[in-house]
Amino acid sequence: GLYRRGFLFDRINDAIGASADQRSQVGGVLFVEIDDVAALRERFGLVALERILAAAARLLADAVGERFVAAPLLDNAFVVLAPELDDAALVELGTSLRDALVRHHFEEDHKPQRLSVAVGACPIRYGFDDASALVTTAERTCHEARTGEGGVRLYAPIEASAQSPEASLARLIRDAIGGDGFGLVYQPIVAVDRKSVV
Repeated sequence: GLYRRGFLFDRINDAIGASADQRSQVGGVLFVEIDDVAALRERFGLVALERILAAAARLLADAVGERFVAAPLLDNAFVVLAPELDDAALVELGTSLRDALVRHHFEEDHKPQRLSVAVGACPIRYGFDDASALVTTAERTCHEARTGEGGVRLYAPIEASAQSPEASLARLIRDAIGGDGFGLVYQPIVAVDRKSVV
């Protein structure tokens, strides 16, 4: 029930380019990640872990349904495109998907296992260049969601006025590097013999 990653990224790029003014655009991407995969592998073994992750993928596909486009990004991570939802609905969908995965008992070797899941939601309207930039931001937001309550977080950019001077400078440098704003300037060094100096 899940799509291939390439198909999903094409749909995300279509959604990004669907409006001339991204700032007024609804919709976004969810990054859903299953935590503690190393601990699951240690407890059950690699083959059993693959069965658990496959069952989780089927459960996620059923929870997403046909309304949204979802695809696996990694063995333990999935991306969902929800092009029609506003911010509140994105968080609601993320919470619903997380609850479906967290509350399910995955049976392996007659041992019930619950998963730990985090979700990062990122709206399209913040002006992303392409699907990769949007998904990467959703992934970072997902990592931040692990430390917060509820396990679901909505991305919000830091306002320039709220940034520390160091963070503002680092952002300016990153933007300059990305936009070829730096050039190589050097002063040639010439060896000078002291005897020749008058």
